Amino acid sequence: MTCIKVGLVSLGCPKALVDSEVMAGALKVHGMSLCRNAQEADVIVINTCGFLQASTQESLDTIGAAEKLKKSGPCKGIVVAGCLVERYGMRILKEHPQVDALLGTSHFDEVALAVKKILDGEKYKALSRSKKILSHHTPIDRLTAQHFAYVKIAEGCDHPCRFCVIPRIKGRHYSRSIEDIEAQVRNLVLGGTREIVLVAQDSTDYGRDIYQAQRLPDLLRCLAKIEGLEWIRILYAYPAYVSDELIDVMAEEPKICKYLDMPLQHADDEMLVRMARLGSRKEYLQLIQKMRERMPGFALRTTFIVGYPGETEAHFQNLLDFMEEVQFERLGVFNFSREPGTYADRLENQVPEELKEERRGRAMLLQQGISSRWTKKWIGKTLHVLCDKRSESLEFMEARSYFDTPEIDGVVFVKDAENSLCPGDMRWVKIFQATEYDLVGERLDA
Repeated sequence: MTCIKVGLVSLGCPKALVDSEVMAGALKVHGMSLCRNAQEADVIVINTCGFLQASTQESLDTIGAAEKLKKSGPCKGIVVAGCLVERYGMRILKEHPQVDALLGTSHFDEVALAVKKILDGEKYKALSRSKKILSHHTPIDRLTAQHFAYVKIAEGCDHPCRFCVIPRIKGRHYSRSIEDIEAQVRNLVLGGTREIVLVAQDSTDYGRDIYQAQRLPDLLRCLAKIEGLEWIRILYAYPAYVSDELIDVMAEEPKICKYLDMPLQHADDEMLVRMARLGSRKEYLQLIQKMRERMPGFALRTTFIVGYPGETEAHFQNLLDFMEEVQFERLGVFNFSREPGTYADRLENQVPEELKEERRGRAMLLQQGISSRWTKKWIGKTLHVLCDKRSESLEFMEARSYFDTPEIDGVVFVKDAENSLCPGDMRWVKIFQATEYDLVGERLDA
């Protein structure tokens, strides 16, 4: 029997990439192969993102492109999975009649069954919600390089943020056990993984549902004991849940990157209340000061939303002043997106799109200067970096430091004209050049 070829398209965030790895693993277990070129696929599987209207449109456009391939090429079926299915499943079927199967976020492991049904001329739909999360027994097929991996420690979210659809898409927060996560990470390290990136909708809420207490510090202590693991990185911390215990373990364990992705969303107290975010400007400042005091060299990534309903110029200026005061090492700014079904979508005083864009531009211009000054401070200093891939300019290897999350933050370009470095190598480099977001260095062992 001819091997079934599946084209897998993964859209969205690192959490979605983990789900795509689960689907890739399920396909492999059932003897199917992934093909890089979707034009050669028997069935195309699209793991969608439905977090914002922009990502929704990208997902719908991708479905449309797959429909064209189904009409003109060897493609015999289309599977649509993930967040967009939870949010707009019926819309997908109505607007895209060529779609043959829908898989909600609790049904990624059924992708091979969906493919077989399609090739047998049947439709398939699995939309029921259940607390199903991967375990270390779940077969996965890695879609990242072998030297780093995203590890999902929890699913869902219990926060009532008024702009966000995630609780409706993913449901209530639920965690994996420490033992299960440890087993997965040990297997990854045996396979050559040197860095793990812990992800969840809210990593700092980890364990509350199954242990009746937030247990991220305990999980980190456990993982830090794994021999061969070099870096542990934490994404998506909720500021009100960053405890003294978490800061202590990050400061004390050398394997934990002195870096945290902690979305603040705004820095004006009135706007934070309107967004239903816990915390205040003063509390944020105190927390950031505490982390920087306990962890010299600490790097903080955050994100802000501009143009939330009712945001005035004064509110926005408070945000700019906060950015200037804190001097964030890494920062992203996003325009508020009206998401149907959210509280914020129904609010009056919606900010015009052109004003949102103007404010985002001003905030990013400010951050560009802050980032440029910060990166230039590294000139003449040394950094320990993890090599990722050969640069387009072949004499350089693209690498990352402790303050660089894969495909989100900057890059350290390591001079390597001899092409002696390989992905997964860790080296000490001396920085001799800096741009707004990236660094350039030379090996100290060359």
